[in-house]
Amino acid sequence: MPAELTARAPQAVSAHKVVIGFIAGFLAVLVFHQPVLAVLVSMGISKATVYSTQATAPLGVPQILSIAFWGGAWGVLFALIETRLPRGAAYWISAFLFGAIFPTLVAWFAVAPLKGQPVAGGWQAASMLTGPIINGAWGLGTAIMLVLGTGLTRRARASWSAIRAIAPPLLRQARKPACHRRPRRNNARRRDNRRTAR
Repeated sequence: MPAELTARAPQAVSAHKVVIGFIAGFLAVLVFHQPVLAVLVSMGISKATVYSTQATAPLGVPQILSIAFWGGAWGVLFALIETRLPRGAAYWISAFLFGAIFPTLVAWFAVAPLKGQPVAGGWQAASMLTGPIINGAWGLGTAIMLVLGTGLTRRARASWSAIRAIAPPLLRQARKPACHRRPRRNNARRRDNRRTAR
C-alpha cells in the first residue's frame, strides 16, 4: 500500500481539495457503498435495490445518481475536516466512523421523515444495521479516494512546476535570431581562409 495511504501531515484545505472531496464521495457511493449493500442483500440482511435507477422526487433523477450526489456533498464535508483526524490506522477508523454515524443519523432522523418513511428504519434491527455498515464503507472509500486524489494532484503540480522551470530557457534558446549564430560561422570561415592564404 502506498505511503500516502498510511500517514500524511495535516494540510490546509484548498479549493481543489474540496473538488476532490466531492468526486471522492461521489465515486465512493458507486465503488464502496453499493457493493457492500449488494453483499448485505445477498445475505438477506437488506431488501434494498442495488444501483437503483428508480426516479426520485422532485426532479426525477435516478436514485443511484441522487445517492451519489449526496455522497459527494458529504465528501466535501469530510475533506474540510479530515486534516483534524488522527494519522495512521486511526485515520481510517475515523473515516469509517464518520460515514457510519453522521450520514446515517441524518438519513434516519431528517431524510426519512421528509420522505414519509419510518424514523431509523422503523427501529428494525436489519434496517438499523444496514445504514451504519454501508455508510461506514462509504466513509472509508471516500478517505481512500481523497488521499489518492490529493496525491495525484500533488505529483501533477510538481511535474508542471518542473516543466515550467525547464521550458523558459529552452524557449529563449529557440527564439534567438539566426543572425546571432551566423557571425560565428563567418569567423570560422575567415580563419580557414587566412590559414590557407598563409
